Amino acid sequence: MAALAIPVTAASLLSLLLQAAHPVATTPAASPSQAAPTASPTERPPETPAQNLKVLPRHWSRRQVVDQVMKTWTADLGVRCQYCHAGEESRPMAEWDFASDEKPAKRRAREMLLMLEEVNRRLGAMPSLHGTDAPPLRATCFTCHRGLARPRRIEEILEETRVKSGLDAAIAQYRDLRAQHLATGGYDFSVKPLLRQARARLADQDAQGAHKLLALAIEFGPDSLAIRSTLAEVAVAEGNRAVAVAHLQKALAFAQNPAEKQFVEEQLQRLLAEDPPTPQ
Repeated sequence: MAALAIPVTAASLLSLLLQAAHPVATTPAASPSQAAPTASPTERPPETPAQNLKVLPRHWSRRQVVDQVMKTWTADLGVRCQYCHAGEESRPMAEWDFASDEKPAKRRAREMLLMLEEVNRRLGAMPSLHGTDAPPLRATCFTCHRGLARPRRIEEILEETRVKSGLDAAIAQYRDLRAQHLATGGYDFSVKPLLRQARARLADQDAQGAHKLLALAIEFGPDSLAIRSTLAEVAVAEGNRAVAVAHLQKALAFAQNPAEKQFVEEQLQRLLAEDPPTPQ
């Protein structure tokens, strides 16, 4: 039988299009994600697995280690890759031996990570510390290091230098450290460490050294009741009560509440009662 020719009209064409848009009881076409994979010239090669992972997840790739850990650690400690890894800064990374445990710093980093995990485990188990409505506190490398490979208090460094090379060398070191690290927050450059050091010098009967440290505190400021009252103690130790009274009078201007005002006034009364200041 000969095939019948069916004319294509506008109505029949519209019907065909509607059937294609709304098929009945048919299997939908596979989505692009379900389609069989095809090779692509721009497809990224498989990630290179990391080697010698002992604390980090062992299935991680090199890229995961770098992006999720190393970039943060180097910033938190203020170091570069060669601090822990065997390689030279000027050489291509392909020549580095990242799997090597040659450097003690890398072995210590594993211990520090385990310690950090334990700290955070304990923090998470202490709801009274942060309250039930607040997310648990979490420590990071930056919590202690603050951009320093070896976190230390600034006064510890100054005292170490003072003992070894003298107070003037310690003050010069303070200026250098302040210029290098003021913006990063690695050290406390407020007046408080200088005040503690000045009081330590005063307790060691080194009034001149205490005066130098307090002059440094005033230079970088801000001037305060604590600085002026300590300067008054230094002046008394030097036998100059008139200067001590002058410092206490300046301290009164910094009193922020009745208790501070009373503290300074009592110091003034003791000095004036014991030995009225002589005109200078």
